[in-house]
Amino acid sequence: MFQFQLDSLSTRPTKAILQSLRQPIRMFTNVSLLPIEPGEGIFEYIKRTNNGQFDLELYKQLIGCGNEFKEGDVTVGVCGASETSRQRSRGLLSNTTIQQLHNQPIHRDSMQELIWENVEQKNGSYANFQSWSLGKVKDFLLNNSNSQQLVGILNPHVISCLVKLMSNEELGKVSQKIYNPQTRGYIGSNGWLGARIQPNSPTDDGTDILFQVLNGFSFSIGDALIGTNPVDSTYENILNIELVLKDIVETFDHINEVLSLSNSSKFNHYGDQNMEVELLPQRQIGEHLLPWSVLSHIDIQREIEMKNPGSTSFWFQSIAGTDSANQTFGLTLKKLLKYAEERRGLPYSFYFETGQGSDFTNGHGHGFDMVTHESNKYALARVINERATGKTHKTPPYMVVNDVCGFLGPECFRTKEQLLRTALEDIFMGKLNGVTIGLDICSTLHMDVTVDDLEWVQNEIVNYSSPGYTMALPTRTDPMLSYLTTSFQDNLRMRELGNFHVNPIMKQFFQRIGIIDIEGKPTIHFGDTSYLYYIFRKIGKNDRRSKKIIIDEAKKIMKGLKVPIAPSPFQELKQAVENGDVLRHQIKHKVSKICHWEIDPKMKKHMDGLYKDSRLCLFSKAKPEFFKKIDNLIKVKTLSKNQNDFILHPSSGEKLHLNSIQKIKQFLEKNNNNDDDIQIIISEGLNSNSITDENHLFPFLKHVRTLFQKNGISVNPNHFFVDFGRVRAGYQIGKLLFQNSPNKSKKKGICYIVGERPGSGHHNFSIYLIALTPDDWKNGKADHNNAKVVSGVSDTATPSKEAAKAVVDIMKNFLV
Repeated sequence: MFQFQLDSLSTRPTKAILQSLRQPIRMFTNVSLLPIEPGEGIFEYIKRTNNGQFDLELYKQLIGCGNEFKEGDVTVGVCGASETSRQRSRGLLSNTTIQQLHNQPIHRDSMQELIWENVEQKNGSYANFQSWSLGKVKDFLLNNSNSQQLVGILNPHVISCLVKLMSNEELGKVSQKIYNPQTRGYIGSNGWLGARIQPNSPTDDGTDILFQVLNGFSFSIGDALIGTNPVDSTYENILNIELVLKDIVETFDHINEVLSLSNSSKFNHYGDQNMEVELLPQRQIGEHLLPWSVLSHIDIQREIEMKNPGSTSFWFQSIAGTDSANQTFGLTLKKLLKYAEERRGLPYSFYFETGQGSDFTNGHGHGFDMVTHESNKYALARVINERATGKTHKTPPYMVVNDVCGFLGPECFRTKEQLLRTALEDIFMGKLNGVTIGLDICSTLHMDVTVDDLEWVQNEIVNYSSPGYTMALPTRTDPMLSYLTTSFQDNLRMRELGNFHVNPIMKQFFQRIGIIDIEGKPTIHFGDTSYLYYIFRKIGKNDRRSKKIIIDEAKKIMKGLKVPIAPSPFQELKQAVENGDVLRHQIKHKVSKICHWEIDPKMKKHMDGLYKDSRLCLFSKAKPEFFKKIDNLIKVKTLSKNQNDFILHPSSGEKLHLNSIQKIKQFLEKNNNNDDDIQIIISEGLNSNSITDENHLFPFLKHVRTLFQKNGISVNPNHFFVDFGRVRAGYQIGKLLFQNSPNKSKKKGICYIVGERPGSGHHNFSIYLIALTPDDWKNGKADHNNAKVVSGVSDTATPSKEAAKAVVDIMKNFLV
């Protein structure tokens, strides 16, 4: 089992810490509207109040003003100054027609042009509705039983404006009338709630991944897909994880096939003879029980597939709402369309991830609101998958979108109410844009959302709306990404509350392996990961060892995992059966009396401990004694005024203070323009403990300097330390250091060590790496799309020696 010394995490955050995060956000210019006239639309208002002239920036502000309050819209400069202004904006939008909004996009680029062209080509459907006002569209969606006919024929800007006109209840009501099921008619259908198992490992360990999948299957969870977020995004590592997931899925394909050909009820503890649910459709070539995906850059996945055909399933990619924001991800529209054509004829195409706020936090907000950016992404996903379908294929490939709706933190929004609102907005927009949308109901540990708050949001979403699937982990805390999300037990509870079903194909599989009975109810094997391992080995791998030996092996392996495993709710009952204290005919009755979705008390203590630890980590700061240990230290700082400012306003931590810029220039004068290849930069980031913990920073510095030297790469002996530093502050230091280097063809780089946001308990740090020519540094080419990162480094996750080797290997390639 996953081991942590929780005693040291049990200290509650101080009242001062909690209150500091609840201070009012620093306000930017907000949008105030004059009283509107009867029947006046947004364009008439602009003309009346702006001397008869159209103003694009005012147009963006008036549209953004209609949103419910979120901190991200404040930063962008489109937030309503008051509820009165918000209501006036909504009044203007209600009187504006679809055609007017269609003719005046909020932002123009090639992505917008493609989507508009796609909408206009919907066999005349768009023309039937273009004269409608948004108020009329809203009324139609709420009161007409045929709301589905508007799916895919409204442009995403219109859809984002409709969001502004609706309450939470109204968003949910419409969402429950619109469904975009997948090819085989289950995920995304009315009455079904799927789950993506997210078997992340802090070290990308294949055994960690396998046992989390087994853990999920043992709870009858995991009918949408398996998706792993890698720590290391190198080709070799991504290939390895792809093959691990492929082996897991194909092994269970084999198990399912073997059991489907057998009339034996060997794995059913109750002796029921008929384990079949219904006659289900045959899988097409290349189709599995469920797809998988490794969430690395799409270019790497494509390269792996080209060199190792059949090794990938879904191709994952994060997408943004504009051309320029997608370029931050290393994407162009031309590339996406090309890759879509390559997926034609395959059962699986793309697994896209989105989330409100990702555009402006990457510097590409373009002055318009987060909701509209998000709607753009869903429309792009639909158009890309239509291209993957092509004209000769009647059935589109399996494509899903996952809205990671609370991942970015308090710079976008901060409270549980805002998280709920965002989730409902995104489900509505995803459905109306025509995609199968899943939902990561999540929050970061530096938001004002507790572990218990997250459960409230989950329950409210079930009451209001219906996403196609949610995430599923052994606990609500991700062991690698350091955020709160949905556990296996949460998924089970939401199924019960909403009377949702499991994908019939996977339900049949869960019945065949004896996890659930013919009524879909848990058996005594429910939640027993060692039992799933036994089936995996015995049938899947033809392991001839005894059941006891295989199960004992599973228990031994689980004790050494770096990830938590959710225990069975029936483990005490199972032990009583094995001891002979409970007779066979009593089992089903006793199982039915135990709540199978309650979180185990030890796991609850574990989650609470991680939450408390993370809140303390957010406000810890390095002591003077720590800085004395860093050789040749040069301290600089950003524009962040304090830790609270740094947390709530990330952009303040991306820019250096003027005094620090001068200090760096003085450093260059003294050091002859710093002719070394590499400059090491350090920052506490969001977790000072990741840097100051024993055996974290200093072993890494020793290993990485030694390896750089062995490889003939010169490293400046000084260490820059950035107080309140984000990653882009490191890029700014690199620009100042290297833009005027005399050798214009020689690349120089930075090795930026920064504390990751807390939440996993590992206190990890990451190393961001980038190397450019002087002209590229000067011309602002230093950004995330040209950088690579080695993450999850600590004494309990990726060891410093291993991380140092990865850093040097990446830098060797960069410097060529």
